[in-house]
Formats: sequence, C-alpha cells, structure tokens
Amino acid sequence: MLERCPSLSTRLVERCVASSLNVFEALAPDGAWPEGLSYWSLAMRYAGLMVAALESTLRDSFGLADQPGFAQTGDFALHAVGPFGAAFNFGDSERRFDLSPLAWLAHRFQRPVDGWLARKYDGWFLPLMTLWPMQPRAGPSTLNLSTGRVFRGSQLACLRNTWASDRKARPVYLAIKGGNDSGVEPASSVRPQDVMLHAQADAGSFIIDGARRRWVIDLGSDDYDLPGYFDHGADSQSGPRWRYYRMHAAGHNTLVIDGCNQVPNARTTILGSCVEGNRKWVVFDLSRAYGKPAGSIRRGAALIGRRVLVQDEIDPEISGNIVWAAHTSATPDLIAGSVARFRLGDDRFVARILEPSTARFELALPPAPSSFRIADARRLHGRPLSGDGLVSELPRRDDDEDGGRAAGALIRRLEISWPKGARRLSVLLLPDCNDDDQTLPITPLTYWLAHHPFRPADHPPPFYRIAGLPAPERSSASRTAGAESMSFSGDTHE
Repeated sequence: MLERCPSLSTRLVERCVASSLNVFEALAPDGAWPEGLSYWSLAMRYAGLMVAALESTLRDSFGLADQPGFAQTGDFALHAVGPFGAAFNFGDSERRFDLSPLAWLAHRFQRPVDGWLARKYDGWFLPLMTLWPMQPRAGPSTLNLSTGRVFRGSQLACLRNTWASDRKARPVYLAIKGGNDSGVEPASSVRPQDVMLHAQADAGSFIIDGARRRWVIDLGSDDYDLPGYFDHGADSQSGPRWRYYRMHAAGHNTLVIDGCNQVPNARTTILGSCVEGNRKWVVFDLSRAYGKPAGSIRRGAALIGRRVLVQDEIDPEISGNIVWAAHTSATPDLIAGSVARFRLGDDRFVARILEPSTARFELALPPAPSSFRIADARRLHGRPLSGDGLVSELPRRDDDEDGGRAAGALIRRLEISWPKGARRLSVLLLPDCNDDDQTLPITPLTYWLAHHPFRPADHPPPFYRIAGLPAPERSSASRTAGAESMSFSGDTHE
C-alpha cells in the first residue's frame, strides 16, 4: 500500500498519529492512566502495537514513543496494585486487569520491572509475550525501588511498607486519589474529547490492604446498561451518571457535604508528599471538588509503619452536614464510640478516631439498589432485556474471590458525622493490628508539609482487645438499624 499509494498512505499515517496523541498525552508526566488500570491495559495494548508497527515498518514512531510518561507507564501497573495482586479499582476499573502491554514495554524500553511484572502472564494475549522475548526481568526489591509513588498527572498516591507479599512480612498498602483533572477548567460546556468517560466523583477516596485482605474498598463500576450511565451532562456534572451510588461521592471513601455530589471534573491539588522511609504521606487540597475556595478543605493520608492515618481539615467558613465515610465488606465486631473493630476470618481491622473527642462512629448500609426502565433494548451490551424491562444497579456487595462482580460479602459504610465547630478530623486505621500498636500525635497538616516527623505519643492504648467482645451479629445490629432509610442527593456543589 505504501509503495502503490505513497501520498494516500502518508496522509493516513499522519491522521492516525494525530488522532492518537490524546492517548499518549494523557500519560504525562509520569505514566499513570486517569481512568484506572483496566482502561490503562486496554489503551496501552493498542498504543504499544501501534508504535511497534510504526517502528518496524517505517523505522519511526513520529514522536509517539517519546511522549512524556509513555516509557515509564509500567510504574503505574507496579504501584497501583496492592501486595496481594488487587488493583486500586478507581473509576470504572476492576481489581483484576490484563498485564500483556508490559511485554512490549519491557522489550522496547528495556525496563526490568516491566518484564518482572509480566513474567507469569498466561492470559488471552499470551502470544504478545513471545513476539517480544527480549525482556529484562528484575523485581522492585532487587532494583531498590521506592515503596511509595505519587503520580501527579492523575492525582494518585500509592504507599506501602514493603515490596514483599509474603504474609510474614506483614505488608500494608494505602492508595488515595484526588480529583479527575481533564486538563480543562470546569465550565458550562465541556468538549466530548475532554470528558473522562469512566471517571467517578471520588476525590479523596482511598483503599487499604493488610493481612492479605482489602479492608477499605472501592466499589468500582456499576452495570454499563443503566440508562445514561456514560452521560456526564453537558457540564460534566449534571448527567444521569451521577444518580448512581457507585458514581456519586457518597459511594466512595471520602467526605460528603450536605448530601451533595462533588464536582466530578474538578482540578484538585497535591500540596505535598513524602514517599521515602517508614513515614510516607500525601496532602490534597480537595476544595475545588466541593466548589469551595482553594485551601479550605484538605485531606492528608499517611502510612507510618503499618498504621494508616487519614486526617481532614476544614476552614471556618466550611459548614453544613459533613459526613466522613469508608466502605468495607469486613464483619463488624464492635462499633463503640470512637472505636470500630472488624474481622475477616482470623484477621482484624481497627479504626479509631483520634480527634475530635466528640466524634463517634456509626455503621450503616448503603441505600438499596434502584431499578430503571430501558426504553430501547438495542442499547444493551449484547444481553436480552428482562421481562419487566428494568435494569438495576449492582447489589451492594463486594466482588467474590473469583472476581465475580457484586457477588461477595455485604458492603457496609463506616461513618462519622463531623461534629459542629470542629476543624480537624483524624482517624487511625490499623489493617494488621497488634495490641501493642501505638496511637499517634495529632499534628496539623501544615506540619506534614513542613516535613515534621511523626512521633509515637503517650496516649492510652486503643480499645480493641478480643476478650469478652460480643458476637458480631449482636454487636452490630443496633448500628445498622434504620440504615435502609439513608439517602444522598443528586445535587452537585456549585
């Protein structure tokens, strides 16, 4: 084709390269993909094949291979996955994803960690592993890679205490994200190409792994056949997508103010971070996600040894009904004032409110799934329409051990109603706890940003001893009563 129609072929290649730039530019500056690892895998598989075809045929990628972040994008697949193989499934992504793009990336850029990640791949695209066999392999521990990483392009921080996944190493993993910055200012009208189709209202949301469990979970995507599921609205804020619980801020591990949704495409800011040593942290300015002045709503998250601290601070002008929430599929053992205790098998998870002293935990259930009528069955993704013509939101359940969507344990919301007049809310989370775990001093986020170290404090030991605790079903019942009446607003902060 190139020899017979050189002019037409040249124009075709030029247009292909130009139309693909959005994909490659989305990786800048550090290789993370803004819609999560599931869609990273899809995009990078074809990006790699495209560059490989251009370079093998025309001996030139026309600048695509040199785009900022592309060569390092394997770092996203390394850091955004917890120690037990489950990805941080923000957006519409899932915990499991396809690693085949790493075959070409390891071959092309000679990155040993990419080859190491793909070393046991046996999925649908296994032939890609044989097409590019020149893959150096070395793990992150061998390469002495940092156990923390902040991806500023996608507003994501991934922190762990060790690269080891063996249970004896007691790995703990914390990942937290900011807003969904599309590169344009929120406006009354947003161009279709600037919409992050699979993004959710999840600024400040986090997940926690420890003791081979995911204790604080992201609910992930919902049924793609729900009406208007991909309709963000002309302003990326008012579309029917945001009426679904898993898309709304209330369906995430973050703050909700007056029941309103966040501004889904707000440009939040990472104020500072530290990813070295055993005291790792990040601080986000989440103000714009709530339509508030810059610096008025801040969230810090820290991994200190095996302990996780989530600290929120608000300015005096921030008022209203503020709810802190974290979702879990663990079984509640005890919800008592400032302490919440959960169990999965023989493993334990403890949450403790450090400040303010008036804050209390409550346990609730998410609102029941809603059903919606489908007017045109041709819009369904290849499945027959049910007899009643309805499509329902997924059950409020975790995925099962085989990856079945919403087929596992019941999901609960651990909540804190922000006490009136309080300006700081600090929550200590212990995903792999011992009775000798220490509490932490409360220091303002400005101290974090000044790199002040965290020091163990002489606080009373946390109340989470095993002896004498009531049975889970009895101790948690009073806290879940009436949870079915909980609702959230479809409104968005202006």
